[in-house]
Amino acid sequence: MLRVGQVVPGDYSTAELYARAVDDLAGQSPLRRTGALRTLEMIGNSDPAHRPAIVDLVCAYLRTPYDPAAADERALRYAAQRVLAARLRGDDGWREDPRHWRTGLDLTGATLIDLDLSGCVITGTTRFGGAIFAGSARFPRTVFVGPAHFDGAIFTDHAWFEGTVFHDEARFDAAEFHGDAWFGQATFGGRAGFAAVGFQGHAWFGGVVSRGLAEFSGSAFHRSAGFRGGVFSGGAALLGTTFTGPARVSRRYEDWNLCPVGWQVEVDPNNAAVGRLLPEPSDATVLM
Repeated sequence: MLRVGQVVPGDYSTAELYARAVDDLAGQSPLRRTGALRTLEMIGNSDPAHRPAIVDLVCAYLRTPYDPAAADERALRYAAQRVLAARLRGDDGWREDPRHWRTGLDLTGATLIDLDLSGCVITGTTRFGGAIFAGSARFPRTVFVGPAHFDGAIFTDHAWFEGTVFHDEARFDAAEFHGDAWFGQATFGGRAGFAAVGFQGHAWFGGVVSRGLAEFSGSAFHRSAGFRGGVFSGGAALLGTTFTGPARVSRRYEDWNLCPVGWQVEVDPNNAAVGRLLPEPSDATVLM
């Protein structure tokens, strides 16, 4: 197993390998940059002490401006994303697993292509603020142990967060979803921030569990919105929210699962257990 100070074939120590990989990743050769990612992953697998710095390096590369015309740039970004995804899987968030890198991510403003972090466990703060998700974004069953920041992010295609667990706050404020947004069965342990969000496609929040305030104020739902089966025990805010398509809710005991003050439910004539959320004629206030 590779350790700090150990000499590897070619008489390179871990420190020397790390330094060479850093230089190669910042260089212009696609082959060397790809090799640098493999070297960094090998070092991190062998020596946990290097993992935070390696994750920071990979994230820093992904935060650099994306030039689709550059040779092999797309393939290199895929490779960098795969390194992160592979090392963030294999843990349940609480038990130590030697295959899993316990770390946060700072991908603020990054351009990410068909990102797939499904089933990952991210133990530190996650920052995707202002990121551009080119293509699909997949986070089903992902566990965010720390705060997750997606504020101002742009999702150019469909986004999957089904069964995702946010133990802390989740901030999607001012994000733009140009495809469908799937949050079915997601769990929000803290504030679920969706204020001033643009949902251009269908938005599905069916079966969610929201223990903090679910903030949708100022958001625009341009197609259907589904909240059936959701539990909003921390309350919900819909001040200035607009629904162009139907916003479906469902019965929860004798009440509706989502019906803040200032809103009313139009009962489905074919199924009294579900209905459509509509604003009351007077100005809506914010809390359930």
